[in-house]
Amino acid sequence: AVHELDGTLPDEWKPLAVLHVQLVAVIGDSQEVVLQSCSYTGSAQLVRIRYTQTVTVYEAATGRSIATTTLRGQDPGYCQQTELLHPGRNERHGDLVTDEQILEWITAYVEG
Repeated sequence: AVHELDGTLPDEWKPLAVLHVQLVAVIGDSQEVVLQSCSYTGSAQLVRIRYTQTVTVYEAATGRSIATTTLRGQDPGYCQQTELLHPGRNERHGDLVTDEQILEWITAYVEG
């Protein structure tokens, strides 16, 4: 499937024909990474979750992997000494990886 980022690529990155494609970026699905689990009285727990996304750039002609990175979204807020929580598991999520982060990383390979 084509990532939604495809619609925001700079025009000079878009080839006139498939024959002219030099690089292909594969953008993985968002993954949740547990950063921390904080326990509170009354069986309440706060789990801090960060989002990550792996991006790999390939040489189109050979399929050779040129570079891979795992980008991180903004971290969620820290556990505080006192929190207003429901009993059981509560989650605090950070931000998703942004299209701007992906484009910034890919730019080094497209324009480098």
